Amino acid sequence: MKNFVLGIVLAGFAGRISAQNLICNGGFESPQLGASGGFTDMPCWHSSTTQKLEVQNKSAGYVQGVIGTQYVELDVNTNSDIYQDIPTVPGQRYMIRFWAANRIGSTRSAFRVLWDEALLGTALRDSGQTTFGRFAAEVVATKTVSRFGIAADGPSDSLGDLVDEVSVTPIPAAGSRLGYTYYLPHYADGAEWSSSLSLGNTSPNFAATVQYTVYGDDGTELDPLLNGAVTLGPTASTVIDSPQPPALRTGWVKVQSSEPLQATVIFRSAVAGRLDLEATVLARELTTETVAPYDNVGFTTGLAVVNPGSAPLTLAFVFHGSAGGILSTASLPLGPNAHLSFAIPAKFPLVAERNGLVEIRATDAAGNPANFVPLGLRFTPGGAFTALPY
Repeated sequence: MKNFVLGIVLAGFAGRISAQNLICNGGFESPQLGASGGFTDMPCWHSSTTQKLEVQNKSAGYVQGVIGTQYVELDVNTNSDIYQDIPTVPGQRYMIRFWAANRIGSTRSAFRVLWDEALLGTALRDSGQTTFGRFAAEVVATKTVSRFGIAADGPSDSLGDLVDEVSVTPIPAAGSRLGYTYYLPHYADGAEWSSSLSLGNTSPNFAATVQYTVYGDDGTELDPLLNGAVTLGPTASTVIDSPQPPALRTGWVKVQSSEPLQATVIFRSAVAGRLDLEATVLARELTTETVAPYDNVGFTTGLAVVNPGSAPLTLAFVFHGSAGGILSTASLPLGPNAHLSFAIPAKFPLVAERNGLVEIRATDAAGNPANFVPLGLRFTPGGAFTALPY
């Protein structure tokens, strides 16, 4: 019998696009049962026992959940189980991940992990392990519909065996196992500016194969020194500093990885006789539209936008004043893989000395919604700056 290797996953999954999770309602957030939880039939999940699922809410004080507010307890009155039938491809490898904890007051929890009702392994949590830790395993499907399940296997005493954030995702074929993509929409290098790309492998069990490329404003690679690959061991990290040429150049960063990463860019301004100034760019999700604040009253709001696709797009802007009315509308083209950064008052003078909200929508040549990646920047008159939640 195989015991799974337990690991704690570091925070930081924002901005990734990962392989599809085949598990439905893997966080046990539906239905919402209120502060004390309760017993329920849960969408997508089934049990071979006649017991309803017991859902705990982290506000009840037993154990803090991983994400969201709810998790499931498998030892209800006696040991129970949960399972789902999921579509799979014979011969395809899949990654199973879930978080497990022992309930306070329970001597031990054990979790039998089942695939097509056969035992893959057993995960263990003892009496002191009352915080969630992540377990992971790989499996190869042999059917077009596979049954994944978790069954309680600790003392059958109505205490313990807590499960949260279950996922089953396909593993890309060897040579193309870069299932996570991160977009960092601003990078500045040269003159007074420099940037540092920070990459951290958040997997506690698996090495990450990582490819990174910095693209310039025109969509081509900015510098051969900023296009590379690195292998990061479990929970390992690295920092890639910019070359700092004499002339300023700007762009954006695309990172692909076989494991989840914490990916950030820190760009800074260093001028003699003044404290260095810097801001952090977090990895962002693709979007087709956004609504975000701007403030050009005593400050300057900047904007960086990226077209990560292979076709040109058009960005449409609608600026609202602080009272809600429309002040200005405009549009800008953005080529394939291209990056654009500017001070909003310089590009759109009608909103100088104004503040409010700006709507930004991207469309392709046919007028259909298109993906882009935005970033807002706020500058003070003294030159200090920070990133905005665009």
